[in-house]
Amino acid sequence: MSGEGSMQIKTKIKSCVICGFNENSNGFLGLDILCKCIKCGMVYTNIDWKEEIIRTDKDSWWQEFYHFSVERSKESLEQLCIIKKYKTEGDLLDYGCGGGNFLALAKKEGFAVTGIEIDENVANIVRNDLQINVKVSTIYQISFPEKKFDIVTLWNVLEHCPKPNLVISELKKILKKDGYLFIEVPNDSSVNRLFAIWLNKIGIRNFLNQIYVKTAHIAGHVNHFNIKTLSKIIENNDMRVVKIIQRDSPIGLISETFNKDQKIPLWLMRLLMLMVNLIGKMARRKSRIVIICQNNF
Repeated sequence: MSGEGSMQIKTKIKSCVICGFNENSNGFLGLDILCKCIKCGMVYTNIDWKEEIIRTDKDSWWQEFYHFSVERSKESLEQLCIIKKYKTEGDLLDYGCGGGNFLALAKKEGFAVTGIEIDENVANIVRNDLQINVKVSTIYQISFPEKKFDIVTLWNVLEHCPKPNLVISELKKILKKDGYLFIEVPNDSSVNRLFAIWLNKIGIRNFLNQIYVKTAHIAGHVNHFNIKTLSKIIENNDMRVVKIIQRDSPIGLISETFNKDQKIPLWLMRLLMLMVNLIGKMARRKSRIVIICQNNF
């Protein structure tokens, strides 16, 4: 998912973005921007964003995710391998397709692919360079027929959506009966986040600010899911959870982008990321969650 232009703040929100509960814990982890629902445990930014999908700063490091890098392609290949365990052909929609790496691989493997992207410039690149059909749209503007797609994917997109329940309910409408929905988000219960919280308790706040504050204002992360809260969205929309997978973030992508304003050498940052991934694997708290769902209606 990408966009151009900066985010615009409207007002503070009062209810949970998942369950709608009106009482919440403001200032979670000592950060004014964070809120935690005391009913379902959802962590989110306590701001009512004007845009349905938060657009990122076009001059920020986040735009590097749309370069056709080797590591970006490896990530797309891993995502495609997950899909092919359940479907090997059919109509596929990637919501928030960004630079089209994943769609290009899926097209090569025989899927009939379509993308949705909110940034006209990025969409044009995908159309012209990859010859892939991409529509510029928000969730309110989707105009596909009902029950059109066999597969819908949201790769690292839902954390950008201020109304995640709405996104899933609208995408469900265009998913065929027995079709599959694949969602990937950062894991808010991962080892790296728990480590950052521990460092914050002993007075080292930089990493916690990096994960929550910087990703909100630069990367547009407004939701912070764990397995429980992500599953709750699926439950809210009467879909069946087929499987939940945890996987690691690409070391190169994360270390280079998050290290832009740090004084830590890149090789050391990569080594730290590798260690965190190994600990996360042993503790079963990896950096990303993939939830595979099926539409039974």
